Amino acid sequence: MVQVMGSGVDSLVLALDVVWKDRRFFDSVSGLKDRAILEDKDCPGVVKYRKGKEKWLFSVRPYGIRGYEWFLASKEFKMRIGNWMEPTTRPSIMVEISSESLWRIGPMEIFERVLDIIEESGGMVKEAKISRADLCIDMMLDSEEWRTIYDFDLEKEKHKSVVSRGKDCGMYWGGKGMKGITVGKGQICARIYDKPKEIKDISKKYWMYDIWGIKEIPKEKRIYRVEFQIRREVIKDLGAGEGGDFFMKIDEVWAYCTKKWLQMKDGYGKEHKLRKPLSWWEVVQEGFLGVQGARPAIRKKAIKVDEKQLRAQLMGLASSLTALTMEKRKVDVLNFKEIEPCMKAVIASQKLQGYRLIEFKENVIRKRAKYSRSAK
Repeated sequence: MVQVMGSGVDSLVLALDVVWKDRRFFDSVSGLKDRAILEDKDCPGVVKYRKGKEKWLFSVRPYGIRGYEWFLASKEFKMRIGNWMEPTTRPSIMVEISSESLWRIGPMEIFERVLDIIEESGGMVKEAKISRADLCIDMMLDSEEWRTIYDFDLEKEKHKSVVSRGKDCGMYWGGKGMKGITVGKGQICARIYDKPKEIKDISKKYWMYDIWGIKEIPKEKRIYRVEFQIRREVIKDLGAGEGGDFFMKIDEVWAYCTKKWLQMKDGYGKEHKLRKPLSWWEVVQEGFLGVQGARPAIRKKAIKVDEKQLRAQLMGLASSLTALTMEKRKVDVLNFKEIEPCMKAVIASQKLQGYRLIEFKENVIRKRAKYSRSAK
């Protein structure tokens, strides 16, 4: 039995051609960048949009990147902005939208949000092109079906089920072992892998369990992700190169990926035209919805994960500082009565180093953009 747990856009990169009314926004981010350079740390900024009803909190890095003068970053998306008033051979702005935002807010809404922010900042988007998109579907498979994913002919170095226009096919390694397979490279490639394992070992995106609507995976079941990374050349050839066209034709893009470019078939050793798609691959072909809506639970879960990681880091640093304080005070055995004095000594040492409350406040403001998520 195969059950679709979720599907949609997991990564999206936009290339925007923009005409700017004036240099006011450039001057604003230049000032923030100058301050970031002076202080050698990111500088916070904010853009109000949609008639001032919403805010985008971001931080400006003290450096440009890949030929772009300004690099603005937030939890929801990153912007590389070029220092030119009208479109050139290079996009005016490159936008990388995060996975969490696409699942939580939805690709269309976050796309429109980006355009609104640029418009409010004095820019007119002349063309919005899709530079890269990662489309995916997550499925729960039973043991008989998910084992076919690892079914390689080791002697011939071929996967027994893969029939693809992509020439390369190999095992996909990550974290603590093999997670799945990769097919192809360059303008289009596919990955089929154990998503919960990837979450545990690498990404820590535990909010995906809210997308799936489960707390744990049943015994003898696995959740695998089939994911296609598609770059501009292929997207353009499929007639979905513009932002609006992409969202209208997303199902056609998925059909090309799963019916033309890659299939998983039975009958290994036979002529590929005589082979039939595996039953679970037919679900992949037909199960992509192309629709993602706002999911408030994701925001709550993602923030909880961030908080858990930060608390773990804080306790790690605090215990290290306490250990150093013990060494300094020649304390050999630490009991509960001695923990508090040691922690107070750590706090006192920070004060002696001139760490002031105002500095703490400034650091909080600077770092808020890193964790800020709109409530939507």
